[in-house]
Amino acid sequence: MKASTAIRQERPIVNLPTLGQLRGFVAVTTTGRKFHAFRGIPYALPPVGELRFRDPIPVKPWTGVLNANQEGSPCVQIDCILFRIMGNEDCLKLNVFTPVVTPTATASLPVMVWIHGGGFTMGSGNSGGYDGNAGPAPGYILNRDVVLVTLNYRLGAFGFLSTEDTEAPGNFGLLDQSLGLNDIVAYPRPARIAFECNGLTGFSNIGRPTIAHFPLLWVRDNIRYFGGNPDSVTIFGQSAGGASVEFQMLSPHSKGLFHRAIAQSGSTRCPWALQKTVGEYTHSLANNLNCPTSDSRQLLQCLRRKSARQIIMDRKKYVMRFALCLWPVAFGPRVDKERTSPFLPDDPEKLITLGQFNNVPLIAGLTESEGGLFGATLATFPGFNLKAYKSDQIKSIRYTLGMEKREDGYEIAQKAYHEYFNNTRSWQIAIKYGELTSDVGFFKPIDESVKLWSKYSAHPIYYYRYGYRHRLDYGDLLQLPFKFDYGLPLAKHPHDVKVSNMLVDLWTSFATDG
Repeated sequence: MKASTAIRQERPIVNLPTLGQLRGFVAVTTTGRKFHAFRGIPYALPPVGELRFRDPIPVKPWTGVLNANQEGSPCVQIDCILFRIMGNEDCLKLNVFTPVVTPTATASLPVMVWIHGGGFTMGSGNSGGYDGNAGPAPGYILNRDVVLVTLNYRLGAFGFLSTEDTEAPGNFGLLDQSLGLNDIVAYPRPARIAFECNGLTGFSNIGRPTIAHFPLLWVRDNIRYFGGNPDSVTIFGQSAGGASVEFQMLSPHSKGLFHRAIAQSGSTRCPWALQKTVGEYTHSLANNLNCPTSDSRQLLQCLRRKSARQIIMDRKKYVMRFALCLWPVAFGPRVDKERTSPFLPDDPEKLITLGQFNNVPLIAGLTESEGGLFGATLATFPGFNLKAYKSDQIKSIRYTLGMEKREDGYEIAQKAYHEYFNNTRSWQIAIKYGELTSDVGFFKPIDESVKLWSKYSAHPIYYYRYGYRHRLDYGDLLQLPFKFDYGLPLAKHPHDVKVSNMLVDLWTSFATDG
């Protein structure tokens, strides 16, 4: 029997008093250290049928032992490299990786909760993948004494559609993230309907829900049984995950649920992070699917009867037409003042300047080639993306800048075109597009955000720039004729491993003692 097979046959069991038992498995890190893995743990009821476009409802206790040896499905999305639909709506699962399991609930290890990136339209908290939009590989993190939690949250229209009123205020995906930390209960007002999802029965609101918080916090209530310390929780994420970290810092829903934060390559100030036209895209989606738009409740009832494929295909039209992968975000975080208890009560800058945020130590920063992956999408074989992009370059740039709905958006896009693309040869477009997205989508807003946090926070703010170029990146894999950092696969070269270990040490030591 192979050693790896023998290890996987070790099946640790954890008992969560408020939920039930979990059976995981034992895996090994890159250095051969054993750790316990529990994957695909449901934390909310499947958001399907009448629960679509509603706030998440905590999962009910289960009977027997739940097998937690396989990751759950990613949330439904468009794979914008292969232009295919993947994932499904029943995706609200999380994964826990720990060096130890403590049946006596003696908590000691710092906890790190990962929020994945992907422009609020793609990605997952599952391990694996090379584009950073998947969860961090536990085989690296678990070389240190920390407990790692990764989670999925709803994406695109499923996670952020909004009628801009109390019927659907939006931010469901952010509430999913919060529920991974905090047990949110939606009370019915005034009536309830029965539902059944994957064998789970319960009730859901048909009125306007009020959000209430209880002391039963998922991480705080359960992570101790995985050896984690609920009083030492660090949230961290990349790109949209980095912006999500800042949104969680700004939300009263997440107060006291984490103690440190790491925002990698993302900020609430990024043009793709905070949306002001979600309602317009919601009405456009409804029109495209022959749903009424004059009454919010009727609109939502109609869209809940549509298949997930019908809804996601509307997104695919944008991806295929402009070849921009993540732009327009269309459905993303917004100020949801319509709620009785808003997740994001006001504009992020205003909340920070007023001191209305969760005051914790923060690491924030960026890489030297933030837009490299976006440039790579234009350079991929067989050239479809580049051709689609060039068919209406000004309009594509307008979407990239997040100004497709602004009256002056076309004029600004023209200026950006002349600044970045004037007299540019065809083979240079990808690298110039990477520079544009780096500057506008990441560098400027992240820099502004860090300065704002450092001015108003009572805790240390650490600002980094990551500039190491890995020995084998996407540019090498695609054999592109010019050098630009498009991102990286898993580290294997000795120099890559050295830098990887250094970064893991920085992040885990921050999670340990700030």
